[in-house]
Amino acid sequence: MAAQSAITTARTDIWSSSHREAFHLRGQGNALLKQNAMAPFGFHLESPAASNSASLRSLSVDPRASLATAPAIRSSPMGRASTTFSAAPSIAEGIKSESEDDPVYAIRSMVSQRWESEAIFSAVTMGLFDAFPAPPATATSEQISTQMNWDPLRCTRFLRALCAANVIKEEAPDNFMLLPTGDLLRRENPDSMADYIYFHNSQPIKALWNILPDVLDKKKSAGKCAMELVYKVADLSEYAAKKDKSFDNVILTHVNAVIRADNLAALRVYSFSKFNTITDLTPGDGRLICEIVQGSKNQNLKGLIHKQISTTRVKQDFSSPWPAKLNLESRVTTATADRFTGEGLQPSDCYIIRRIKVYSEQKMIECYKAVHKVAPPHAKLVVIGPLLPLPCEPDTNGIALFDMFQMMISSNSRTRPYCETKKMFASFGWKLTFVDENQGVSVLEFAKA
Repeated sequence: MAAQSAITTARTDIWSSSHREAFHLRGQGNALLKQNAMAPFGFHLESPAASNSASLRSLSVDPRASLATAPAIRSSPMGRASTTFSAAPSIAEGIKSESEDDPVYAIRSMVSQRWESEAIFSAVTMGLFDAFPAPPATATSEQISTQMNWDPLRCTRFLRALCAANVIKEEAPDNFMLLPTGDLLRRENPDSMADYIYFHNSQPIKALWNILPDVLDKKKSAGKCAMELVYKVADLSEYAAKKDKSFDNVILTHVNAVIRADNLAALRVYSFSKFNTITDLTPGDGRLICEIVQGSKNQNLKGLIHKQISTTRVKQDFSSPWPAKLNLESRVTTATADRFTGEGLQPSDCYIIRRIKVYSEQKMIECYKAVHKVAPPHAKLVVIGPLLPLPCEPDTNGIALFDMFQMMISSNSRTRPYCETKKMFASFGWKLTFVDENQGVSVLEFAKA
């Protein structure tokens, strides 16, 4: 009991400190934005009140004295006419303070973010990012419009819209370069997230959002997720098998992008060097286990890439290219088994599972139980995925939005908070021994109880 209490306390401290720090930094960022809000118009003032008082003083004294004591007004670098004191609103006009107007601009920003998503999705679909050279090389709008067969003027406008979306930068007038975010949307990039963007904006997924009112309606949904209501299937894997086999590759590349991001976060907070054998049961393209083996100080560490036994719903024809790429064929091999029944699973010191959205929660529970059945007594189960933040703490990584998306695409699947997750795994015989988080990705280590 003391150990469990210590884990809970440590976890609370981890989450509380990280969330408070993020909230504090976000507050600093907002303060800086407010401080610089008038910069393009020529000068800075402490507050609207300071602006009003300065305006009133300038009207009540000799103009030359006013000019001598007024703040220096710098010329506008953007070519805009500088705001003058006589144009500043007075207190009597009853203008709302900036903080009172913040929600108005926050709503406008939400709409702008929707435009960003649509613009980036269109650019990915049309192959725009692949038309660019790899950074730091640049391309003119004329070069891009010629290559894409676009109207030159509209091409320039579209490129500047993508600059506003922070995926492209205009290095010089009419000369553009991919930012790191845009570079990740090139399909030639080995870490490409183009299909992550495509998946979330594709028609099969958009159709799910269109019936969110029905999903929330108790009578219409009858407890079913959007995937069940629209397509009469339980989850994404069943949709690809029964409704659209071509979507299977979209799901696979999307999952690989998600897994890659989760891998980066997990490796920052958890060391796998204490193990001699590791099986990755949700390997995606197999990159994580290869990077673990390659970067480990334990030269005896060997990795197994799980290959799911083919069924009528799941067909695994993919072979990981990473062991060959990293010259690890002797240390990383592929093992075919059924992660949902335990059939063919080999004994390992560690089993890695990600809480991915492809399968329903019931299927993942079958996996956790199967691993417990075949794992050696000393084995660890490492689960990588999101945890909902503690109640009343800022959700800086949007985990609740992720949970809502799970409600749409997987039957009875949801993201759980820490205590509920711990209790659920305990019911399968797994005892929580470690937890940490990075970028909204949690790493939980369990031992056999």
